Amino acid sequence: MDTNWLYVLLQKSTADPLERLKLGNVILNEVSQRKVSPHPKLVNDFLDVMSGWLTGSNFKVSTIGLEILDAALRTSPDVLASYYFDRCSVLIERMGDAKVQVREMAINLCLQLAYLENSSPVMLLDRLCVPGTGFQHKQWLVKVGSLNILREFLSSSFALVIQQAITLIPQLCRLTNDPNSEVRDVSTQCLIDLMVYGGKPIVAKIAATRLINEQKMATLLQRYQTTVATRGDLPPKHTITMETTPAQPSRNSLLRRSLRSPAKIIHPSASTTSFTSSARLSTPPRPTTTAAQSLSLAPQTPSPLSLPSPSGGQMSRSRDLTRSSLRAPAGISISRYRSSSCAPAAQCAITLDDFKKSFTAVPKTTIYSNHDIREKLELANLVLRNANEDWSKRANQLKLIRSIIINCDENIDRSLLISIINELADALEFSIRDLRSQIVREAAVTCSFLFETFGMEVKNVAECVLPAALAQVAVSTKVIASSAATLTVFIVQKIQTRQIFTTLSELSSSKAKEQRRQLAVVLETLIASWDLKSKQPILKQIAQLVQNAICDADGETRVAGRKAFAKLEQLHGTTADLIFRELDPAKQKMLRDGVSSSSSSLNSDRDNNNQKQQPNQQNISQKFLSQRSASAVDKSIQLSVKPQTTAIPSRPTAMPMNNRLPKSSTSTSFSAVRSSGYGQNQSTTPNRAKTPSDGFAGSSPHYTNGNNNNKSSSSSPSTSTHQTPIQRVASNLGSSSFVASLTQEQANCLQNAMNTAKDEMSKNNEDDEFLLDEIRKTPPKEVPRSYNNSPFKPSNLDSSVHRSYNNNSPFRPSSGSVGSGSNGSVQSIEHILKACTSSSLNEKRDAIVNLNQVITDPNLCQLECKNIGDTLSRLLAEGNNTLIISILDTISIFIKFQYKKLDNWLKLALGKLFAKMGADALPNVKSALSSTQKMFLTTFDPTFQLKAVCDFMCDPVHLLSPKSRLALLEYICLLFEEIWPEDPRCLERQTHLDTPYTRAAIRKMFAWMFDPRIGAILMPACERLVCALFALNAADFTMIFGELPSECRDWAYRILQLNGQQNNQKPIEKEKERFISNNNYKPCPLDNEEIEKPIMKTTYSTYESTRKEYSQTERIATENQYSTPPPPDYRTSTAHLAKNHVDQAAYIRNQLDAIRDFEKADKLNEAMANLHGMMCEGSFTLWNQFFDELLDSIYQILSTFSQSIRKKLALRILQKMCTAQATKLFDSTEIAISKVLQCACTSDDNTMGVAAEDCLRILASHLPLTRVVLISRRILSQDDDDQRGVLILKMLTRMFQDIDIEELHLIVNDVAPCFVTAYESMSSTVRKCAVFGLVALVQRVGMQRMEPHLRTLNASKLNLIDLYVGRAKSSESGASSN
Repeated sequence: MDTNWLYVLLQKSTADPLERLKLGNVILNEVSQRKVSPHPKLVNDFLDVMSGWLTGSNFKVSTIGLEILDAALRTSPDVLASYYFDRCSVLIERMGDAKVQVREMAINLCLQLAYLENSSPVMLLDRLCVPGTGFQHKQWLVKVGSLNILREFLSSSFALVIQQAITLIPQLCRLTNDPNSEVRDVSTQCLIDLMVYGGKPIVAKIAATRLINEQKMATLLQRYQTTVATRGDLPPKHTITMETTPAQPSRNSLLRRSLRSPAKIIHPSASTTSFTSSARLSTPPRPTTTAAQSLSLAPQTPSPLSLPSPSGGQMSRSRDLTRSSLRAPAGISISRYRSSSCAPAAQCAITLDDFKKSFTAVPKTTIYSNHDIREKLELANLVLRNANEDWSKRANQLKLIRSIIINCDENIDRSLLISIINELADALEFSIRDLRSQIVREAAVTCSFLFETFGMEVKNVAECVLPAALAQVAVSTKVIASSAATLTVFIVQKIQTRQIFTTLSELSSSKAKEQRRQLAVVLETLIASWDLKSKQPILKQIAQLVQNAICDADGETRVAGRKAFAKLEQLHGTTADLIFRELDPAKQKMLRDGVSSSSSSLNSDRDNNNQKQQPNQQNISQKFLSQRSASAVDKSIQLSVKPQTTAIPSRPTAMPMNNRLPKSSTSTSFSAVRSSGYGQNQSTTPNRAKTPSDGFAGSSPHYTNGNNNNKSSSSSPSTSTHQTPIQRVASNLGSSSFVASLTQEQANCLQNAMNTAKDEMSKNNEDDEFLLDEIRKTPPKEVPRSYNNSPFKPSNLDSSVHRSYNNNSPFRPSSGSVGSGSNGSVQSIEHILKACTSSSLNEKRDAIVNLNQVITDPNLCQLECKNIGDTLSRLLAEGNNTLIISILDTISIFIKFQYKKLDNWLKLALGKLFAKMGADALPNVKSALSSTQKMFLTTFDPTFQLKAVCDFMCDPVHLLSPKSRLALLEYICLLFEEIWPEDPRCLERQTHLDTPYTRAAIRKMFAWMFDPRIGAILMPACERLVCALFALNAADFTMIFGELPSECRDWAYRILQLNGQQNNQKPIEKEKERFISNNNYKPCPLDNEEIEKPIMKTTYSTYESTRKEYSQTERIATENQYSTPPPPDYRTSTAHLAKNHVDQAAYIRNQLDAIRDFEKADKLNEAMANLHGMMCEGSFTLWNQFFDELLDSIYQILSTFSQSIRKKLALRILQKMCTAQATKLFDSTEIAISKVLQCACTSDDNTMGVAAEDCLRILASHLPLTRVVLISRRILSQDDDDQRGVLILKMLTRMFQDIDIEELHLIVNDVAPCFVTAYESMSSTVRKCAVFGLVALVQRVGMQRMEPHLRTLNASKLNLIDLYVGRAKSSESGASSN
């Protein structure tokens, strides 16, 4: 065994998380390709190591450990299955992990374990039913995971788990009353599933338990009836016998399933989220092939899923709880088949041609009578419904169904045959859901043959099997997926019912990209094959589904969506226009490019222009497609083709097109702008020569002889091309009654006006012209004289819209516009802002460069500043890492020059900045963000900044990530703490802070801080903010915090006390000494620069007036005169040590060495402060290496009698250790509580009791409840020390308010007598604490539960308890009403 590869790797396992990650990747790679040795000691060692990884606190280590266990189970199921069941409790505990990914991976691994060949869901349910685990676990997430597993078993293996499910009915009923809402919802849904699958006997049994009140039971029955009536994906009806009968198979036979029948567990219809590539559980894992293999081996007519996913063969599976909660993964990496001859290829995919060939590839069957047909089809129905039947027999029965239909003669009653076929719906749906690929393929072929033969007569079968087929599309087995995909195409082609469309529309929100892709494919089929009567009521829903497919995250789904859009546009142009209008410009461009490339071959033979006469067309098109800037186009080419003003439609269609204006040109609908190509580069399109009737009679003699052979897109190619001038113009303008009523002169004038407008728009040569939401208004050009007398002359033709500039401004453009492109062309602000939203990266980069020149203009108006600010905010939120530094620099320049006009923009800009600062970024990006933040701080009025930040903080619309919230809080701290010494524009001392927005922000801060998910991240910033707020204005601080809840006030008081912030003002020297001795958080200035803080702070108004009068030298001298250098022993930040484990270990070792030296109290206190600072900053990560040693040192410090050692700091370190690594303190619970009590009782410091109370509260809430209660009872019963008793009573009282009600009921009988005994104490302090504890118990568990323990008290003491309980209830009701 010493030479085994796994044994060698396991010997390298350490406690270092980084080393575990590296080792885990090596083990995962090996265990995915090699089997694990069956040696018992090796397997036990392997699982012990993995269990240690799972129980650790590192998220990535837990994830890699679960991946290793999954890969090992897939490669060596026969070796590891029994060992996994022995350690199933570890997986159950991981179902309650804080990370969603870990929870899902643990659940999927449990499901995979249940579906092994020699395993069963019954065995896993046995583990989940153990008291204290699974359904009875104290962690609500574990309960939810267990319930989801039960729902999976109910939907997939109902016959196996029915007896256990019936036993669990009382437990499920109790869970519907769980304190957690999510547990209640899942348990309710589980009961509904059980009722749906089990029928009326289960409903009666649930009602007979009487554990659910009448109202809830009525709701359950209503939801049960609704589900039965509406759901189309229910499993076959099961006949359930409540009592075990001799006909039932024994449980051992269910646990030991036959290897020859791998399809006994019927999987659910919906797919689930999996962390590996998923496959069917009963068949060997079969990875998909690469794209090259698929293209070379696939048949000529591939099915919609015959090509592999671009993700390299690993198809993600999504969890759809409305159909089936969870799905066990059994996929495997393609590396298993690198050297194997059994590797599957793309030729396994099933195509439409394969289906049609298989229709008649069946053995011949002789049919004698109608009775003979009924007998044979009923036999087939029974065989197909039996999951225990051999798969070959089931496949033969599916072929028999096709053979019966093929060999029927005219004497057979057709109505009888169709009725019997409809009775096969459940059996066929059962076969479609099967795990055996041969069964799924034959079932899909049989169903397709039925739809092809009978059509709408078997619509019930189609509606039944469609959900199962769509669910099978997402599996990784190519035969199953492609068979199901082809079946869906047949269903949509032949069955046109509303139920079919409803089932399809449910896939729009599926998490499986394969299902969404197949939805887009069948949408194209639906649009093309369904008649108008069936499509008209659901046309809007079809359009919405097509739009969702176009905007999908998957590339292949978007391609299929664009094809569906082309078909929709061809048949329903108005609906396509509505979709096109709602799409963003990038999607519109994709539609134009994709459809034009697909329809170019159709238009090439109908184009009158010679391709050779336009040598630059192809080159310019390539520049456009490669996102080159339009300014690179040669202007000489542009001038040479300028008279040719006809443009191609910006969204081509699959129909033949001509080169004139479309018929809808005069319409005000969006299709006119979309199809007429406003602003299109004319040199890139095929053009026709203009005739004199087009309005260019006097422009050039070269164009007087036009080509008269052009055909209209509305006319047939066989019709005559001769048209009169008015007919030609009218055909260009459209065929509406308005155009028909025009005279020849009026029509010519209208056509000339439209041509002139297009000429003006084509001068800018933009790539992204489709982004313009309105026609740019340009100076008028000379128009034909006949147009001046026309009644159709637009009123705004002679007006030009340009921003007015000051003639003395150095930034004034020569032509009313600013900015210049790469070719020297002048650009307007509107043009630059439009270019900033371009999808072209080069275009956007050029626009940002031009914008830097524009924003320095002091004459920008308020509206222009608003538009520029909105554009910069959008650019900052896009997350483009390539341009982010340029964008931040532009924002800094914009603020510097235009900050007086940006009051309304400040709130939005700060929000985008905080969101960006909360995201992971490179060091250079972080530096740029810091510089931009500094520009905000040093430019805007600090009071206005505070209001903007507080308003944004309380705005419920904006949701920030935890790191973004941290950035926001630190920004407020910077406003308070005067962090920028070279520009002291921050809040003055005694600034009025008692405002509504400040109060709301403080309440919001506490809501964030008390959130258990993010409170640890925000705690240091909240402490810093409270101290800074108190230092800025103590009076307003008192007013604000006076209206907050008591726990918030107590917390703030403790923070101020710990940080040395007292109400009385002492001399500066003493204040600094006390601040240094008591402060555990000392902010480090940015970039580690020493900052000199002036005692006499310069106000904002004074600074504005003196900044212009005094030179920099005088100001620096003034600051130096009134400045005091910072204390030299401020603790530096250790955040950089979080990822540098080598330096972190050395630093911690030095501090621990200093802590052991009790003779040097100063160094010991400094070392404790440094370690506590590391824990506050999150840079202490080597817990496994130093936890035991640090805990021993803390215990020694708490036991010493030296008064020079800061024991309060040791208590805070113990709190941090318990919060971060509570499990490591489980075994020393009694020691920890005893040490804290000893420290509090032997100290002369009056404030030590407060610190001890906080520490005891943390220990009681994190350590095992039974041990805490046991030591508390021992201390209260044996110790006569009143101080220790008071601390224990306060600890228990706090614990009563924090723990769950079920846990409290378990310990009431143990702790209530102790409080009653303490109520009889001689000490008034002990009696007071006992009363508060009894009141807390009565509030939580009720007077009826406490009455047996309170009988020994006299009437006066009971009245006192009733009085306090009444006051507590009244205060709670008053707080809730407010």
